[in-house]
Amino acid sequence: MVDYWLFERPVIATRLRAVSETYGDSVLEYYEPDDAADLARAIRRLHAEPGRRAELVRNAKAMLEQTGWAAQREIYLEVFDDVLGRRAAAPTAEPSPLADLT
Repeated sequence: MVDYWLFERPVIATRLRAVSETYGDSVLEYYEPDDAADLARAIRRLHAEPGRRAELVRNAKAMLEQTGWAAQREIYLEVFDDVLGRRAAAPTAEPSPLADLT
């Protein structure tokens, strides 16, 4: 799906729980699994409705800005930094007043 979104193409997808719980009807044109007539309906709809195609592209672009590589890069790389022990310690705002007591 993401590949099509990157090239600003609307996507028709099978309504599977894993996908439909992540992306709403404003991002994907869904059809029911194992239903060729519903797939044909989705294709006909996008063919006949340029406004719907534009809506899907616009909303997918916004979704990519929120969840795409640019947004996820730091989160993803932090995992490797943690595993490899390369994560820098968070700076403290002030030294602890108890530091002198040790």
